[in-house]
Formats: sequence, C-alpha cells, structure tokens
Amino acid sequence: MKNKWKIAFFTCLTLLITLFVCSVYMIIDQGVSYTYLSDTLYRKDQDLKLMADIYPKNTSQKDLVFILRQSRPDEIIVEKDKLVSINEISFEFSDNDTIKHIDTNEMLNSFHSEPPLNSLEK
Repeated sequence: MKNKWKIAFFTCLTLLITLFVCSVYMIIDQGVSYTYLSDTLYRKDQDLKLMADIYPKNTSQKDLVFILRQSRPDEIIVEKDKLVSINEISFEFSDNDTIKHIDTNEMLNSFHSEPPLNSLEK
C-alpha cells in the first residue's frame, strides 16, 4: 500500500515540475516575442514619419505612383479611387489630388469591399 502512494506522489511531482518548466519557457518566449513586436512597431512608426517627411504634401496621386514604381518595381502597388497602397503603407488623397493621410494599416477595408476574383469564372 505504501508503494502505491510513493508512485502516485512522484508521478504528480514529475508532472508538476514539467508543467512549471513549460510555463517558464512560455513566459520567456512571450517576453521575447513582445520585445521583437515592439521593436518592429517602433521601426514602422519611424519609417512612416520618414515617408511623411520625404513625400511632399502637394504630390499628386499619379506622381506618387510613378515614384513608387520607380523606387520599388517588384512591389505590388494597389490603386483604388483616392487610395494608393504598397506593402503596409496606404496613402489617402483629398479631392484636390494632394496627400491627405498616410496610414500603416496592412490593407484598408475598402480594398476588400469587392469579392475576390475566381480564375475559373467566365
């Protein structure tokens, strides 16, 4: 009878130690991930501020698209109405064709308003 309690005790102790080690690993991993995420967001914010300083406010939509295509020929540039988007940066234009707002959203919701094209449809 005493041996059963010893086996149960050491089994529970082993599980508890394993759970503790896994929890410590997860906490450290989350801390490292948060640090990298914070650094990435800080750099993105700095890039956005740099972009806002580089592109003058009186740049037209056509000029901006031309500049972007010249500087990044391999990137996908999305143009729709008064919006131009490249990677995670979107430029919104006012009615007088000047830059109104620069945003770092991945894609604005208006780009997703149309259903995706299916290559099999005719």
